[in-house]
Amino acid sequence: MWRKIRDSGLESQAGWSCSGPPWQHYQSEPIGSRSEKTVARTAFDAALRRELQEVMQEAKEMANQIHEPADLWDLEHYLT
Repeated sequence: MWRKIRDSGLESQAGWSCSGPPWQHYQSEPIGSRSEKTVARTAFDAALRRELQEVMQEAKEMANQIHEPADLWDLEHYLT
């Protein structure tokens, strides 16, 4: 994917002037303290939980609207 971005010219539009993805430059920096990792993991887990709750709610609403066997494919398409 990075090659597509680089070849499309988006690299220069975004201000990236490196030969690889912008995150490569951060590989030599310290990884972070244990407490920073704990805070980051907690924030990530909370955001993921919110997103999955929304998906579950939408899937339940869609499932309640299924009246024909063919309607099941719309739910399957949403979930995949």
